[in-house]
Amino acid sequence: MKKIEQFRKWLSKHLTRNNEIIGFAVLILSFAGGWIWMDYQSAVRQPLLFDRTVLIEIEKGDSLDRIIDKLEAEKLVLKPFWFKVIALQKNALRKLKTGEYELTPGLTAPKIIALFVQGKTKQHAITFPEGWSFKEIMHEIEKNADIEHTLSGVAFENVMSKLNLDAKFSAVAPPPEPEKNAANPPDAVAATAKDDVNTATQPGTSVAVTKDDVNAVNQSGTEVATANDGVNTSSQPGTDVTIAKDDMNAASQSGTGAAIAKDGVNAASQSGTGAAKQSPEGLFFPDTYFFEKHTPDVSLLKRAYDKMQSVLQQEWLNKAEGLPFKTPYEALILASIVEKETGAAAERPQIAGVFIRRLEQKMLLQTDPTVIYGMGDSYQGDIKSKDLTAATPYNTYVIGGLPPTPIAMPGRAALNAVLHPDQGDSLYFVGRGDGTHVFSATLKDHNSAVDKFQRKKK
Repeated sequence: MKKIEQFRKWLSKHLTRNNEIIGFAVLILSFAGGWIWMDYQSAVRQPLLFDRTVLIEIEKGDSLDRIIDKLEAEKLVLKPFWFKVIALQKNALRKLKTGEYELTPGLTAPKIIALFVQGKTKQHAITFPEGWSFKEIMHEIEKNADIEHTLSGVAFENVMSKLNLDAKFSAVAPPPEPEKNAANPPDAVAATAKDDVNTATQPGTSVAVTKDDVNAVNQSGTEVATANDGVNTSSQPGTDVTIAKDDMNAASQSGTGAAIAKDGVNAASQSGTGAAKQSPEGLFFPDTYFFEKHTPDVSLLKRAYDKMQSVLQQEWLNKAEGLPFKTPYEALILASIVEKETGAAAERPQIAGVFIRRLEQKMLLQTDPTVIYGMGDSYQGDIKSKDLTAATPYNTYVIGGLPPTPIAMPGRAALNAVLHPDQGDSLYFVGRGDGTHVFSATLKDHNSAVDKFQRKKK
C-alpha cells in the first residue's frame, strides 16, 4: 500500500509538470497561430500601393518568383510568402498572363493576382486625326515606343502587301482604269500672266498666275493667291501634308494618272491590280485606337483599315441619289479633299456640293490641297505659278475629274457630306481668313469675294 501511494504521488507530480508543459506549448502555439493568422489577414487586406501608380510587365517565361522580384523592385509593400500562398489558393500559377499592367493605389495582393489572371493589361492610346496623310500616321506610329515596329523601311507602295490587304475587292476598291489617251476636258487650260492679274472669264477655264503680284485664282474650291515671290494666302487648315519626295510623273487622264515619286510613292495601281501596288492613302479611319504594349503596327493599321471599310460601306448604302460616283472609292477621294478644305464642320456639305456640281458640269476642281499633296516635300508653305501649271496627277488645275487617290484620311462627317451634299447652286468659294468661306454661284460674285477677302480690295 505504501508503494502504491508513493507511485500515485510521483505520477501526480509528473502529470502536473507535463500538463504545465503541454499548456505552455498550447499557449505558444496559440500565440504563433494568432500571429500567423493576423499576418495572413494583413497580407490579404493590406494595399500594396498607397500613393503612386506602378507599371509592371510580365514577360513570356516569367516565374512567380520573378514576378515577385519585379514587384519588390518597385517597392511594393509585399509579403512574398503570403503572395505565393494566395496565388496557390486561387490556382493562379498557370494562369498568369503576359503583358504590361498598371497597378494603382489601393490594390491588394488578391486583386493584383486577379488582374494578372484576367489579363487586364494597360491600354495605351494612339490618335490619328482627321485630315492626316498616311505619312503622318506612320510618323506617329514610329515615334511610339509602345508599338512593335515591323513596317520600318517598307516602301509606300508595298505597305498594303505587308498588311496582307488587297483593296481590290473591298469597299475602298479603286475604280477601273480609264481608257488610255483620254482627252482632257476642254476647260483644262492653264493661263499664265507675267506682270498682271489674269481673270478667268468662264468658270474653270483658266488658272490665273502672276510673276510679280499676288494673284487670286478664279477657282471653285480654294482661295490661294500665288506669286513668284512666294505669297500664299490659302486658308485651309493642315495643308502642309507631304507625301511625294521630289517629283511626280505627269499624267493627264481624268483623275486616274499614275503618280510615282522618287521616295516610292506609287498610285499607279489604282486600277486595282493587287495589294502590292495599292496606295494606302486615305484607307485608314481617323480615330483613337487603344492597344497593349508591343502591339505590332500592322495590327493597328488593320483595325483602322477595317473601320474605314465599315464606315464607308454604311455611308455608301445610305447615299443620296444622282451622285456622280461610280464607286465608294471615288467618294472617298472627294471626301479627303473636303476634309482638307475646311475645318468648319457646318461647311462640309456646302463644299462637297460645290465640287460635285463642278464634276457634273465638267469643270476643273481647282483645289489647292490636291496640288500641295502632289508637290510632296517640295511644298514649303506656298504655291507658285509653276506648281499650278505642272501636269501632275494631283494638280486639279490641270487634270479633269478626281485625282487618282485620296490625299488624306477623311472622317465620317466628310464622307457623309460628299454622299449628302448641299443642293445649292454655288460653284465657287473663297476663304474669309477665319476658317470659313464665302460661297458664290457666279464668277462675278466670286471675283468680288476674292477682291474683298484675298486681294483686300473693295
